[in-house]
Amino acid sequence: MFAQLFFLMLITLITAMAMEGPLQSVAEATIAFFQGVALYATGLIALYFINKKLKKFLSIDQILFFDNIVIFLLLFLLLFPLNSQSLLFATHVPLAQTIGTAFSLFLYFFALYACNYSIYRINHPREIAQKKSSHAVRFLAPFTFPFLLATFGLNLFGDHWSDSSAGTFLFLLGFAVVTMIFLPPIVVWTWKCPPLDDPPLATTLDALCQKTHFSHGGYKIWNVAEDSITAAIIGIVPRWRYILFTKKLLDVMSGPSIEAIVAHEIGHNKRKHLWIYPWILFGMLVVGTYAVQGVALLIPIDTQLPEWAWDSIGFAVFIAAIALYFRFVFGFFSRQFERQADLYIYEAKLPPQSLIEAFLTLARSLGTTGHEPSWHHYSIRERVDFLNQTIEDPSLIQKHHRKTYACLIFFTLCLLVLIVLSL
Repeated sequence: MFAQLFFLMLITLITAMAMEGPLQSVAEATIAFFQGVALYATGLIALYFINKKLKKFLSIDQILFFDNIVIFLLLFLLLFPLNSQSLLFATHVPLAQTIGTAFSLFLYFFALYACNYSIYRINHPREIAQKKSSHAVRFLAPFTFPFLLATFGLNLFGDHWSDSSAGTFLFLLGFAVVTMIFLPPIVVWTWKCPPLDDPPLATTLDALCQKTHFSHGGYKIWNVAEDSITAAIIGIVPRWRYILFTKKLLDVMSGPSIEAIVAHEIGHNKRKHLWIYPWILFGMLVVGTYAVQGVALLIPIDTQLPEWAWDSIGFAVFIAAIALYFRFVFGFFSRQFERQADLYIYEAKLPPQSLIEAFLTLARSLGTTGHEPSWHHYSIRERVDFLNQTIEDPSLIQKHHRKTYACLIFFTLCLLVLIVLSL
């Protein structure tokens, strides 16, 4: 899940960068466009046959990770060395940036669908392969809507802000807040999430929500993640805040365990994690930008390289920086937030043993021991052990909250310093 979102973020970044590429003549741009299409088609055909071979040695997730890398490289070559999107600008197509962005995302989603289909079709009927491929695309699609709308807005009004970085910043800030408010219903609609159809369970969960003063827009079934045993909360405004469950989770978990899982999701809301995550992700862009600037200072000024080579070096550095940031900084805070959400079981006045049982049931259902490491959640065994420790020593609860907020304050101060230095 996180890997797919990370690759989607990379695709949107290279797409945004490519829309500022050099202009070409109509003839050059036409040749570049068809060269890019040929490269793209050749790459997808090659992946189809490669996936058949890889299926013998790798898991589906590992093959998809490899495919995402190849798709990213194909699109990077298409957008930078070939500059295939320049045909839109050479022929003066209205809203060229928006159309180019939409076309690049279409190429990514088509390739993603094709790769998923080629993998699942090996051992599954056509209908199942189509459904799983569709789910893979539907999972990511709603996250592109804000990017497309922001590109459209900048495409229309960007000239008015060309001399005002403050105006652009305010536009993007306001757009980010609006997105956080209105994206959840779009996500639920795109994912086709039906409401929970279990009146007794819903009654139990409603009592928990009333007890914890938590308002929401409904319990939904998370169909696009049908192969997972998981739950999630999305949305910051009560009317459009949803709690999602996969069918597998509802099938394997007992009523008390599901209640404990919902308490965990409520904990994310009570601790304002959905507000804090965008701030942490913003830091990724700041660190990536500084990394590129730092490497640029190390390269001699008289180095003769084509523009696409400079773009490639800069983007490679940027990717490396944000990948490390995502793994270690975002991963660190994600683990602390998950532990905070686990600890909300006490504030919800539910027995911590019910959440422990949910974790143990998850491990059994996955066929694991629970010791497998997780860079963004802690392992199941670590989470169980920590809850057991808090039962014996309740002071650990506040110690963890203090540690998390101290780290957030330190992170915020460092990020603000970097932002000020860049002005």
